[in-house]
Amino acid sequence: MVGCAVARDIGRRGMSCVLVDRADDVGDATSKANTAILHTGFDAEPGTLESRLVARGHQLLSDYAGEAGVALERIGALVLAWMTISERHCQAFVKRRCPTGTAL
Repeated sequence: MVGCAVARDIGRRGMSCVLVDRADDVGDATSKANTAILHTGFDAEPGTLESRLVARGHQLLSDYAGEAGVALERIGALVLAWMTISERHCQAFVKRRCPTGTAL
């Protein structure tokens, strides 16, 4: 998938490239089970590299969806707790803001 993204970017800059993959189909050897979810970064510690990268990736994918005509429905995120310890973690997530601005 990264190779496809790089090839797309090269093409947008007016250059040509050839993408060769060892697999027979796009997504082989990677997850084909795309859940179509833009990760919100709710569990990333604020101010970390992970938090910044999640926010940047979220913005890039949002921009791409608009350019490619892919419908994007912003419905927020639902975080569930199934044990007492999970409940404390969920409460901590809700208290801080997602790096993408997604409501929890």
